[in-house]
Amino acid sequence: MQPTDLLSPHVAAIEFVAGSVKAKRANKWAERAPLLTGHALAEAKRVCAVIEKIREIVGRPIYLTSGIRAGGGKSQHDHGQAADIQVWGMSPLALIALIHQHRERMPHKLREVIAETVHGRDGLSAPMGDGAGGWVHVAILGEKTFAHPDGKPWSTHAASDGQSYPAWSPS
Repeated sequence: MQPTDLLSPHVAAIEFVAGSVKAKRANKWAERAPLLTGHALAEAKRVCAVIEKIREIVGRPIYLTSGIRAGGGKSQHDHGQAADIQVWGMSPLALIALIHQHRERMPHKLREVIAETVHGRDGLSAPMGDGAGGWVHVAILGEKTFAHPDGKPWSTHAASDGQSYPAWSPS
């Protein structure tokens, strides 16, 4: 696989492997590209189809902050089934609400969608952008691993402990 190979019309392999921010890509591509083969590649293409649908709905580019990564198989990212995305200028809460509103239009079943930030609860309402510290985790229902629905499919994460994922619902 080459970095410029497309997984979907607007997502190149290097973006799913190493993110959209070009300055950070070189080392991540070398480390993670070998992970994007076989089943993980097929799952990544399914995630990218969901990203394309989200792009169509918001009418703006989607930036990937994380796609596949090596974490020992405990995360959907490790299996190519998840991506962390941003729509610059939109808050994580606004994006999760839009995805929830259009969830039935997604080409693949969603397993979990999490509005996340490194800046506490206030960061969930702040606009996303390069280095802004907010994103939305989008994961599909896997075909083999993570093939069961998540207990809290719609949630937020604003805690630094990595443990607190309060359920989210549209208001």
